[in-house]
Amino acid sequence: MRIIFRKQALFSLKEIRFYLAQRWTRKELETLQDDISRELENVSTGLVKHQEYADGIYFALVGKSTVKMFYTVENDEILVLDFFNVRKDPDSLSF
Repeated sequence: MRIIFRKQALFSLKEIRFYLAQRWTRKELETLQDDISRELENVSTGLVKHQEYADGIYFALVGKSTVKMFYTVENDEILVLDFFNVRKDPDSLSF
């Protein structure tokens, strides 16, 4: 499966990594990236189906369960929609 990141997802991930870099070790930041890669691999191979957030939009918790990764699957593509720090107000999330 092909994996595509929306611009919003890349921006959010960069923002989250900047925030966490001030609080986490380098190893923890590497673990966040490994978690994202592992979850996307699991979705692409069909090993995992995550909880549905909205119609056709799923999420996975990554990075010590501090970040939600939102994605959708269509045909042979995984579209990563956004990353969200779970410490933020959930009403601020929009797609």
